[in-house]
Amino acid sequence: DKTFIVAESPEGLVLIDQHVAHERVLYDRFKKAAEKQQVEVQPLLTPLVVELSQQELHAVLDQAGLLAEYGYDVEHFGDQSLLVRSVPSGMENVNHSSALKEFAAEVIAKGGSLNIEQLRDDVLIMMSCKAAIKAGDSIDLAGSQQLIADLLRCDNPYTCPHGRPVVLQFGIESLRRMFGR
Repeated sequence: DKTFIVAESPEGLVLIDQHVAHERVLYDRFKKAAEKQQVEVQPLLTPLVVELSQQELHAVLDQAGLLAEYGYDVEHFGDQSLLVRSVPSGMENVNHSSALKEFAAEVIAKGGSLNIEQLRDDVLIMMSCKAAIKAGDSIDLAGSQQLIADLLRCDNPYTCPHGRPVVLQFGIESLRRMFGR
């Protein structure tokens, strides 16, 4: 179902979940760019209008400065609308309306226990998850090889930012037993 990359290593067989692997790669890339204050921004030719509830609107506007650190230029536009003038580069195929609603829900859920560092990490996780290839998306051999190479350069290539495993390995001896060898 176009979810896993199957590879062989000297230790045995390796299964890589393409979504969580790409999510890890993007998370590391976005985080390093933010730490260096070198986030690439994609200005929108036509600003995006996002309709939000009053509570969601206030949550997003209260954190507009934080969002700007990651490439989102947002401003109040009418009653319950948000105008998005730019988005983080590398997130062209993302439903930004959905991403901003998800961010608002996270801010609202945290309420009074809002930790700015945790919120920064939540933004990075949201961005990487939304921009990552999805299970079922088809990637070719070159794309798979590039993803694996990028994954190996990550600080933690074994779990995604949510903590799910990226790689499952089946040892050579275990595989031999499975095949009755």
